[in-house]
Amino acid sequence: MWWRGKAGDRVPGIALAVGVFLVLFATLDDPGVTWDEAYPNFDAAKRQAEWFRILFKGEGAFSLETIDGYWFTTSDHPSFPRTCAALSKLIFGGFLDEIKAYRLPSAVLFSILVGTVFFWCRRHIGPGAAWMSALCLVMMPRVFGHAHLFSLDAHILCWWIWVLFVAAAAVEGKCSVWMAGLVYAMAFATKLHAVFLPPVLVLWLGLVCLKSENRRFLFRRGLMLAGAAAILTPLVYLATQPWLWHDTATRIYERFFDYARKTTVHPIGLWYFGRRYLNDTPWHYPCVMTLFTVPTGILILIGIGVGTGWRKSLFPKIGGDGVESTKPTTATLPRWSLMVLGALVPLVVLMLPMAQGYDGVRLFLAAFPCFAVLAGYGYQFILNQVDRLNAPRNQKMLLCVLIAVGVLVPAGLDIIRIHPCQLSYFNFLCGGLPGAQRLGMESTYWCDALTRSFVEEINRIVPPGAKMRPLSMNYAVIGYWQERGVLNPDIIYDCDPPYDFHLLQCRQGMFVGIEWYLYRNAKPLLVQARDGVPLFMLFGRIPG
Repeated sequence: MWWRGKAGDRVPGIALAVGVFLVLFATLDDPGVTWDEAYPNFDAAKRQAEWFRILFKGEGAFSLETIDGYWFTTSDHPSFPRTCAALSKLIFGGFLDEIKAYRLPSAVLFSILVGTVFFWCRRHIGPGAAWMSALCLVMMPRVFGHAHLFSLDAHILCWWIWVLFVAAAAVEGKCSVWMAGLVYAMAFATKLHAVFLPPVLVLWLGLVCLKSENRRFLFRRGLMLAGAAAILTPLVYLATQPWLWHDTATRIYERFFDYARKTTVHPIGLWYFGRRYLNDTPWHYPCVMTLFTVPTGILILIGIGVGTGWRKSLFPKIGGDGVESTKPTTATLPRWSLMVLGALVPLVVLMLPMAQGYDGVRLFLAAFPCFAVLAGYGYQFILNQVDRLNAPRNQKMLLCVLIAVGVLVPAGLDIIRIHPCQLSYFNFLCGGLPGAQRLGMESTYWCDALTRSFVEEINRIVPPGAKMRPLSMNYAVIGYWQERGVLNPDIIYDCDPPYDFHLLQCRQGMFVGIEWYLYRNAKPLLVQARDGVPLFMLFGRIPG
């Protein structure tokens, strides 16, 4: 397997993963509580933690009433990430802040992901590509921001590429198909995005079989993998979700059909190039958002990685006898096409006519680890070209280091500058966050900019008993800050007009009349901004 090797070869990858975890842990509660964290994730994890306490006490934890009371949620996604957060709260809640305890599994999984990307790229591309791919993954600001959050997206970000890694090894015969099937089952129990992984693998295996002399072996291994996944996926899905243990068939039917219905019945507004979209997202939205939210230097490496791989696929090397000299075998299956498909499919899904795109890059976040690996391919191509130069070795090494610094340092500085609002990051191509605002892109969307320090500033301005109206945001976020005692509990937010104060999240896709009036005309009492662009604004009473 790709993680095996000499002990000394594993040290850099492990050290990198540990370093990333320490940075994440130190900043884990810096972003504000996000939309999905406030509801349903925190609430669901808290109730699951209580259920585990009942289970450990040996009380009646499996009755219909108990299961429904502790495991029911309005979310139609699987509950496994919430279970991870619940167990984290049980184990670490005694000495960690609640927010940190809930977010800890996301930080752990992402750190492991960085290590596995390093090991995989070291084995299949090269040492330089391993460092570049792993660091590019960390230096993508929106990815780094999501790694802090207790969300299903932070988890599927990891499981998506892990399925690709292990499935490729299983098809080659270097890994048990049952292990690969289990990894896929875990991905499916994490988020329903995993339903799009089989098309990735089927397309990749089809491309491989076109050039391979071992089609029968590969096809047989592919069928074995599909069989293992088909057996393990429903078992793991049911085992990790006690709410489905009662009235199983009806509840599974309701879950999947309710999810499909909600995506069309309850459209979410999107502000894109100065226009509001409801349920009719432009097909190019995921492509543009990718180009605008991946740091420019990393984008260049991705382009080189895709271009060089594509060139090799179209124009394979020909030996002296006119026969292709590097045909894939079970020992050396092409990985480049797997990473391209793994990156493209999440984007293509959102290009479909009935698909809804919103929340920045969150819905196709799983593509970004594949982008990071493709950046490694691009960097390896550059290393190969530099190695051919007629120059001293130390000068070649210096050039390679300077290229890496030129790619990674600007991205790292962007992360530091915009922290902890990385979900609002836009790159140089669109002029950063100010340029994105001028182009008509959403400034923020998930309440992460409503940080603890900003909430404490609200307390200094809004007196007890005042009515404060949240706008373009989830009221549960305000409720959570009040429950924790961060926001004054005497501030009234879920009430009828007239209002004394208005708290506006600058999510323009949800703006209607009053939001636009405040955003464009009113003078704010308090602003949370990055690069001069407001993300949250507190206003007083509206005249008249």
